Amino acid sequence: MKRDDAVPTDTQPASFEQALRSAIQHHQAGRLAAAEQDYRAALSIQPLHPQAVHNLGALAIQAGNPEAGAALLQQALRLQPEYPDAAVNLAVVLNNLGRLEEAEAVITQALATHPDHPGMAAALGMILLNEGRLAEAEAALLRSLFRDPDRPDAWFSLGIALLHQDRPEEALEALREALKVRPDFPEASTHLGLLLLRLDRREEAHAVLRAALRFAPDFPESLFHLAWTITEEDLRQSADRDGREWPPERGDERVPGAAPGIEPLASPVHDQ
Repeated sequence: MKRDDAVPTDTQPASFEQALRSAIQHHQAGRLAAAEQDYRAALSIQPLHPQAVHNLGALAIQAGNPEAGAALLQQALRLQPEYPDAAVNLAVVLNNLGRLEEAEAVITQALATHPDHPGMAAALGMILLNEGRLAEAEAALLRSLFRDPDRPDAWFSLGIALLHQDRPEEALEALREALKVRPDFPEASTHLGLLLLRLDRREEAHAVLRAALRFAPDFPESLFHLAWTITEEDLRQSADRDGREWPPERGDERVPGAAPGIEPLASPVHDQ
């Protein structure tokens, strides 16, 4: 009888580890349904495992259910209060949901115990940017990038912060750095293209927006602005041929200002 009782004790950890490992592999490969199934299988064995709860929350956010994801990340932090990756992802999703006070409280508390974590400084910068505290956002994002210069989300948010402070050339450099780290970043490409348009650097804007469409052919902002710039260029050339001035004296009312920053969710962390 004792030998029978020992079987579940010996096999349960292996079954949990196998389910979690399989879930992480599916998650990293983008097979979200399979990952969810395996995370839930792992949690059926160890329902209070903070990493599995965290990763299931990150998956829910990726699958388009940020409210459920936030609840799971909050649960992971209750299970393991000093869990910096969970704090970062929770702060970012709360920021994206417009729950800025909650987001700032989460990241401020986490920074007290992990002051050198670059993801936390980046998340704080995004939150401060949304709150309109531009100089503070810039400082936080620069702290993050000093510790980890390969964060496209931090470079992107820094570009938006600089743009809102009327520093377009510096914003250009930051957005270019974001794309250098992550070429398939359509939000950064679109904002860079818009800024180049505002600076009347149209050929560069065309190139940036075309590159964005190669990586994200269905991304609506890039599609719209590429169509607009091509149309604008056609109109300019037609006016030149006809001897007319372009733009008309009333100005081109269609020229868009820089759109507000789009804060991408920090990449979910899959602990090994």
